[in-house]
Formats: sequence, structure tokens, C-alpha cells
Amino acid sequence: MRTRLVRLLVVVLALGVLLGAPLPDGRAGDDRWRASINDARRAAAMQRKPILMLFLKKGDVASQRFEKSIGRDKRLQTMLDGLVCVKLDPAQHPDLVKRYHLATFPAALFGTSWGRPIKLMVGVTSTAKLRGQIKQVDAKFAKLMDPTQNVSKTRPRSPSPVTRATRRPHVSSCPTACEHCDPAIEAALAWLVKRQSSDGAWRKPDSETETKAEGGQILTRSIDHIEVSLTGVVGMALLAEGSTPDSGRHAAAIRRGASFLRRAVRPDGIISPHSGVDEFVYLAHSIFETSLAAMFLAEVQALQPQKELHAELARVARAIEGAQDERSGGWGYTFDAKEHPPMTKRGWRLLATTHCAMSALNAIRDAGVPVSEEVLERGVGYLESCLGRDGSFTYRTELRGGKGYPGATAGALYAIARSGLRDADALEGPRERLRYTFTQLEGFGEHWWFFAFFTGLAMNDRGEGAWDTFHRHFRDVLLENVGDDGTWAEQDKKAGVTFSTAIAAFLLQLDHGHPPIASRRTGETDLAEQADPKRRRKPRYVKNPHPASRVKVFEVEGGYQADLIVSVDGPTDAAYFAKLERGVRAANRLLWDLTDGQMSLHQVELVGGGKRADEADVLVLEDFYSDPAIPRHGGAHGITMVSRRTDLVGGRAVVGHRIGEWVKLPYSVGEEPFPWHHDGPVRVFAHELCHYLLGVQDEYGVGGSFCDCIVGNRHATELCGDHNHTDDRRPHSCWAHAELLYPRLFVPGETDPGPWDPPRAIVRVVDE
Repeated sequence: MRTRLVRLLVVVLALGVLLGAPLPDGRAGDDRWRASINDARRAAAMQRKPILMLFLKKGDVASQRFEKSIGRDKRLQTMLDGLVCVKLDPAQHPDLVKRYHLATFPAALFGTSWGRPIKLMVGVTSTAKLRGQIKQVDAKFAKLMDPTQNVSKTRPRSPSPVTRATRRPHVSSCPTACEHCDPAIEAALAWLVKRQSSDGAWRKPDSETETKAEGGQILTRSIDHIEVSLTGVVGMALLAEGSTPDSGRHAAAIRRGASFLRRAVRPDGIISPHSGVDEFVYLAHSIFETSLAAMFLAEVQALQPQKELHAELARVARAIEGAQDERSGGWGYTFDAKEHPPMTKRGWRLLATTHCAMSALNAIRDAGVPVSEEVLERGVGYLESCLGRDGSFTYRTELRGGKGYPGATAGALYAIARSGLRDADALEGPRERLRYTFTQLEGFGEHWWFFAFFTGLAMNDRGEGAWDTFHRHFRDVLLENVGDDGTWAEQDKKAGVTFSTAIAAFLLQLDHGHPPIASRRTGETDLAEQADPKRRRKPRYVKNPHPASRVKVFEVEGGYQADLIVSVDGPTDAAYFAKLERGVRAANRLLWDLTDGQMSLHQVELVGGGKRADEADVLVLEDFYSDPAIPRHGGAHGITMVSRRTDLVGGRAVVGHRIGEWVKLPYSVGEEPFPWHHDGPVRVFAHELCHYLLGVQDEYGVGGSFCDCIVGNRHATELCGDHNHTDDRRPHSCWAHAELLYPRLFVPGETDPGPWDPPRAIVRVVDE
């Protein structure tokens, strides 16, 4: 009997050891320890929690003891629930060891999902100290996540274009906002073209200049003679319309503007038509002037390569490179700034001049003109030295102890990203900061248009989601302030109405993707390589719970992606497919937001002539409204067949999950093809995709209350959860339905604004 008890005790102890031992994937007996850093970052972003990276050295006695003590500390285990935790072997992460100077283990690093460190503990062996630091980390993290705690107040601001107190609902908030943007763009471009000088330049009107005589001497402001930069930004706005130097409605104006700037390229590479005794007046802002003009000329060269223009841009590049202060890596206002003491205003090295000069060099390089990588590397170093303590960029290196502001952050991010010298992870912190603060740009009156220009470029360069977020907000800001004559006022009374009108027109057109500067995005992957069937691994689709369903969804990196076939039986041409493609991409962004970054479209094939209708996921039909299931007077614009699978279990019929069979959409509204690139149709598309892919039901109509989610409110950008589901006809929320079909989905406990950068869908027209 005693022998049996001893054996039983041994078995129990062995089981205890096994249950308490680390699992093969590094988790300590529970699921709070993530398998990798990427997994932890995704979870932290969705759950809005800080990350704990615990470095445990393999074979190290102290690391082993500390790991065991964590499992025994119940108070610590409770506190770890508020973190996203991951255990790391220092030998497998030498980059992190080097970056944070880790020499003694175990070590604990607290940080954010976007890569910003909060607290580092080296040689930690006490769980009590770890508990104390977690309390401090929670407080710091809460402050970082509160945008109101990081508003820049370091500089006086002049009045903004429109204040929030006077903001009113604008017509652009309606589903077809493009219909209101287009007239504003046309009026602005017409106004600009009429004001081009006979020599090809654009200048400030006399009413905006302050030239005067005093004591027999002519006095003038340097800001009154900025025709070089004005010509550059107006030229960019005309290129964004789709015109080129040799084609389009504004081809002649573009050629005249480019010709003026090419004649203004001096032998030393500075772009200025002036020289002589008043040279300093005309060159006081020469870095800005030359850089903005060079960006336009580089776009012209990319569109229409010319040997002579190539040589002129090479001269400009050498001049910009030579103006860099080699020691700091920054640029001042003028080409001779480095000859002056750095703390005088003429010799200051500034973030604005630096990112402007680097953007010009990047554009020149993209046009095929060689540029010094050493100069770009030094420039990136200077910009990084301007990173403030709140994670955004400040105006100068000397101010990095304070807080930055979104306009400077956007300009720096754009210049660094286009240089190609830093990977995406290195910029994730400032990008995340910009995401939460870019709307503050609206209240930054001083030099507002300059900052808006580079913020738009940075958002567009980041990708579809970032651009869409920027455009949706500032589209209304711009349209609320357009004048009756199609112009925008420049509130600082410095650069003038030509400057502000050109930038407004450029921003409203930037998503058209016409100029090379807008069509190449560094934030998106190589689509050609993705779309190559030889390089693309065949996805393993999730098994559907309904045999009639055509849904093709597969798992990837902890999330889900879907492939679609869209069959159109109405007349199709390149213009129709272009609008349909924009609608698909916009619906993908909305789907990504709705699912908090957990589901997106992968590959979408557009097929004309009604072909492949028998296997298509989406049917765009000319006779859509003849379907008896579609109400004639209900304003319906889409219908999805969503079914339940019924199985026999133990002789009883058991209703399974809902799943989509197909989606039907109308080809036209009235006699016009349906404008799928407009906001309203995009929301219809996304609404139907929620039915089709997630199996959710409509949550509006007779007999039930409306639910404030995408299937209950067409203006909503969220799915409802158990905490806010209000349609009394539906027993389950949207997230509850989705989780039944896709068990790896993380269901948020409260409404989350969601991420803004979805994976870029591969949309292609299939010519059958």
C-alpha cells in the first residue's frame, strides 16, 4: 500500500513539473505570452496595451530562476493581463540587444506597438520591482495614447483656415463627394492658367506685394519674389490633373512653366531668374525656391526624358548637395547658409529646409539623375536628430527636448521614406504619432499651406489607408474655404493666393495618381511581384460551412484575406474599370477598418462581358432591379445571398453558421454607370462584403431597432459587438457572427477606430 502511495506521489509531482515547465513555443503555461514580436505588436495595437519584452538568456541560471518566480507571483500574473507579453532569446535578436545596449540578463523592455520604448530594466531578478515598474508604465502609456496631452504649443500660431467652432456640415460629407471636388478643381486650375505670365512664370499679384521707396532707395520683401517656387507648385497641380508636357488640356501651360524654370537654372545650379545688387533679396529663401521648382522639373523629366533637362537637374542636384552642412547634415535658408554661424537666422539648420531639399534630391534621383547617397544619409541623420520627446519631429535639433507638431513630422517622414535609407519599422513610431495628431494641422495657421502640401505627400506615400484618412478630413476643410472665384486665401499674407490655390488643387487631385510623385508609394509592396503567379504561394482557403458558398478566405499572419472575382455584364471600357478598381480599393480600406485590421482583400479579378458569372463572387448586373427580391422603392443598391447550413446531429436538424453565396450589385443608376469610386457606392460595396464574408445580417428595417454599425447605419465604420448591439430582432452581434466563422479573430471589447493602412489589394482586369 505504501509503495502505491509513493508511486502516485511521484506521478503527481511529475505532472506538476510538466505543467509548470515552459511550453515549446515559449509560453509559460498560459496564452498571455506571444509567440513573436510581430504577433505581440499586432495584439498590442488592437488591444491598445503596452508590450513587455522579457529577455531570458538560454542556459543562464538567473534567467531560469526569474522565469520560475514569475509563474509563482500571483499578483504579478494579474498585472501582466494588462500587457502584451513576449519572451525573447537575446541570441536570436542581436539587433535589439545592440539598440538597447543589453549586457546583463534577464532584462525587461516595456514599449508601444509602434516601437517606442517606455522603460528598460537590465539585470532584473525581483518580481516586486517588476510590479512597481508596471504601474509606472501603465501611467506613461495612458499619457502617450492621449492625443490631448501632445498638442504642440512651442510656437505662436496665426489663425487657421477654419476653426472647429465655426465648422459646419458641408456638402462633401454626402456619399458623392467627388461631385463637389471636381468643380472646385476645375475652377482653381482655370484661375491659375489665366494668371500665367507671358514668360511662363506665376507671380504674386501687385496687391500682395509691399515694395516701397524710402529715402530714395527701393525696399522690397524677399517673400514678394518667389516666382520660382510658385511656378513649381502650380506646375505640380497641373500635372496632377493628368496633363503632361505634350498632352492634355494644360500641356501648353506646363511647357511654358517648365521652360521658364529651365532658363532660370544658373551655372551654379541655383534656380533663380535674378542676379545683381539685390541678389540676397531674391535668394533669401533660395533652398525652398530651388527645391520646389526642382520637384516639378523632376516630374517633367520622368514623364518626358530629355538629355538637356537631365544635365540641368544634375547641376541643381550638385548645388543642393553642396549647400548641406556636412557636420549636422541639415540645410539652412540659403545656399551660403553654412558659411554663417549656425545660430544666426541666416545660418540656422532647419527641419523644413532639410526635408524640402531632400525631397527635391529624391525626386531628381527618381527621374534618373544620380544623387549622392552620403548626402541623403547625412540628411536623414539630421531629421532623426529633430525627433522630439513625444515621438513627433520638431523644427530644429535644438528644440528636440520639447514637443513636435504634425506638419514637421509629415515632411520629415516623407523625405526619409522616399530616400529609401530606412525600413518601415524604423519609422513606425513617428508614423503612429502622425496618425493620432494629423488633424491638429488644421489649427496650425502659420505656413499652413506649406505643411498641408507635405502632409498630403507623406500620407499618399504611406499608402491608400493613410491617404484616405487625410483626404476625408481635409477635403471638407478645403471645400469649406474655397472662394467664389475658385481660389483659396493664404491667411499668413506671405506666399499669396496663387500658392494656396495651387496646393489646394494639388491635394484634391493627389489620389488620381497621375504624376510620378503620386503613383509610386514607398509604403506599399511590389505589386508586380505579388501578382506573379510563379512567385505567389497558392493560398489555402478556409473551409466554408455552406456548400453553396463561393467565399475564398485564407489565413495570413494572424489575420484573414479574401480573393474575389467580379463579373460585369454591362458595357465596360478602361474608364469604367478604373472607377470600379478605385471602388474596390476603397471598400478594402473600409473592410480593414471595420475588422480592426484583421481582414482585407487580397486579389480581385475584374471580368467584363458577364463572363465567369457562374463562379464570380460579385455580379454587377444591368438588370439588377428586375430581381423580385430587390425592393423597387427601398433605395436598395446591393443584395447578398446569405444562407445557413443545416446539419443532422443525433437525428435533429441543427442550424449552422451563416455564410454568403454571392453578391449582386447594380451596373447603373438611371442611365449612367454606377459611380463605384464615390463614397456612397463604396459603403454599399463594403456593406455587402460584410454580409458575404462575415455572414452578418442587416440590422435595420421594420420590426426592429437600428444598430449603429455598418449593417445598420450606412455612415458607420464599425461592426457592433455584444457591448453595443441594439437591434432586438438579431440575437447576435456582428462580431459574434464573424467569430463563429473565423475563430482567430480578436473581438474588441469596445469600439476601436481601427488602423489606417490595409494591405494593398491586387486588382487587375482579366481579359478573357
